[in-house]
Amino acid sequence: MSTEPRKVLILGAGVFGLGTALSLLTESKEQFAITVLDKAEVLPAPDAASTDISKIVRFDYEDRDYAKLGHEAISEWKQHWRGHYHECGVLVLGSTPYALSSLDNALALAPDSVVRLSNPSEIYPHLPPNVPRPSLAPNTQGYLNRAGGWAAARPAMIELLERIRAAGGHVLAGKEATELVWEGGEVRGARTKDGETWKADLVIIATGAWTPGLLKGGKIGAESRMIATGQSVALLSLNEEEVKAYGENAKVVLNFDTGHYAFPPNNGIAKFSRHHAGYLSADLIPYTGERVPGAAISSAPLPKEMYDELRGGIRSVYPGLAGPERQWGTRLCWYTDAENGDWIIDFHPSSPRTLLFATGGSGHAFKFLPNLGRQVRLRLEGALPEHLEEKWAFNKASLKDGAVPVVDASRVDGGRRLLDLNGLGMAKAKL
Repeated sequence: MSTEPRKVLILGAGVFGLGTALSLLTESKEQFAITVLDKAEVLPAPDAASTDISKIVRFDYEDRDYAKLGHEAISEWKQHWRGHYHECGVLVLGSTPYALSSLDNALALAPDSVVRLSNPSEIYPHLPPNVPRPSLAPNTQGYLNRAGGWAAARPAMIELLERIRAAGGHVLAGKEATELVWEGGEVRGARTKDGETWKADLVIIATGAWTPGLLKGGKIGAESRMIATGQSVALLSLNEEEVKAYGENAKVVLNFDTGHYAFPPNNGIAKFSRHHAGYLSADLIPYTGERVPGAAISSAPLPKEMYDELRGGIRSVYPGLAGPERQWGTRLCWYTDAENGDWIIDFHPSSPRTLLFATGGSGHAFKFLPNLGRQVRLRLEGALPEHLEEKWAFNKASLKDGAVPVVDASRVDGGRRLLDLNGLGMAKAKL
């Protein structure tokens, strides 16, 4: 006797939403009818955190759970997503407790892949040899983890989208959810901006940084458990000679002391950013500026003070790129920060059978693209280890009512700043 597949409505087509859809369609014994809705007119959404030219793929974590999941994810990147993953190695700098614990976990998981670096003279050989090298402080230390690198984010998201459709899932663009539909005291669907109602047996919230604004107050109160923070990204256009020079022996460089990080060139673009507490939007809605969908160089303005901070970060890694006039662009990448940087993968207490949250990426979800959705499926099936249920709970015990989620220990500059829309500026011709 056949049974009807369980109707699942996923709001949000980022890495959480699409990863969950693929796992439910391809890894579960249960049959699902999956529909994914996203507000963006073009998918992958140009303003999503998961749509980018590159993302770090690492298992260098202070937290053992994320380190183990990251190590597992890298194995799956190599097996199933090889065209998008580039294992160039991750050069980790810093002597913070987070950096030292990350080293311990990396050594425990992949001792043959890790090289300790105790001073600048040991660090410099792991940078491109034919470009100006940075002036590192004499006490700078770190390590090289050869088992890590970066992924071409947007192409990976395109393939993820294609795999879901090939498996029978429906992913629809231009469908902005505005409210949940309640029946009999439970969530039973969602209503979109065009007035259409979408019924389902289960609704999964994977709307990323737009979640606090979408589901604030009322029975849900998402803004009390997560917060959107804007992160500033610089994209530098390199000529052919620079691509060759800065691509030779290039690693992902991640400095846990300063928060600055840099990528090898990808399609003529070098990406730089700073992993810090970020900017808050006064109305809880991420401000992304005017961007061209799919463009490598964005025109979105940043807070003016961030240009100096980014310039300093570029000089700290590749000083030869900090001075000359060149084409460059910026974007605000919006994280969904949850308490201590722990994801939220849990049923909501107001609708504990039909409303599941899969969000709170906190700036470190994309690297888990191969196995992130599996964690959501395991929570849905009641098969997630108990300690992970507690870690990823919606009502996390350490987060008190009315408190703002604190950043995880990998982020520098723990105080968030309010985004002043009158204080934004465009990049000058000279960085």
